[in-house]
Amino acid sequence: MEVNRVKSITGHSFLVNVRLDSAKLTITASLQGKPSRTEAKVIEIPREEAVELLAEECNNRLEALFEMLYFDGDTLFLIGQAEQEED
Repeated sequence: MEVNRVKSITGHSFLVNVRLDSAKLTITASLQGKPSRTEAKVIEIPREEAVELLAEECNNRLEALFEMLYFDGDTLFLIGQAEQEED
C-alpha cells in the first residue's frame, strides 16, 4: 500500500510518501521549494507496530497518518494520541 500527497506541515510544504510493505511502514517527506541538498525526512516503523497504530489511531487508513505529522524545522515527528494512565 502506498499513498502520496503534498502536505503543509507547520508552515512547510512537503511531498509526503507513506508506504506499508511486508516489513515496515515508511514515511518519507521531502521539502518542496528547497535546494536539492536538503535531505528527505524519513520515519520507519516495524510492520507489527504500524498495523497496531493504524488500527488504534487511524481507523485502518494510511491517509490518516498525514494529520499526525509534525515538523519542528529540523526533525519530522509522527505524533499519536497519548494513552492516559489512571492512578
